[in-house]
Amino acid sequence: MHTLEALQEQMAGRDMVLARELTKTFETFLHGTPESLLERLAADPNQARGEFVVIVAGAPPVEQSEHQDISADTLLEALLAEGLV
Repeated sequence: MHTLEALQEQMAGRDMVLARELTKTFETFLHGTPESLLERLAADPNQARGEFVVIVAGAPPVEQSEHQDISADTLLEALLAEGLV
């Protein structure tokens, strides 16, 4: 529960999977956001018992700005022109 609460603070809308009791009789997979998973675990305390693996979806892609498209050669030329290299 503490891990999901921390994930809720840091990555509230991120999809994740809680895999519980892997390779055991009561193996369970729960999918959702941290908030929805916390609600499910609160509604069924038995789901909060056992060993867990938390799988978190990757971060969304970050849009590149114009400045990130500068090639190494262009950057070197700019630094040389300024006398910094």
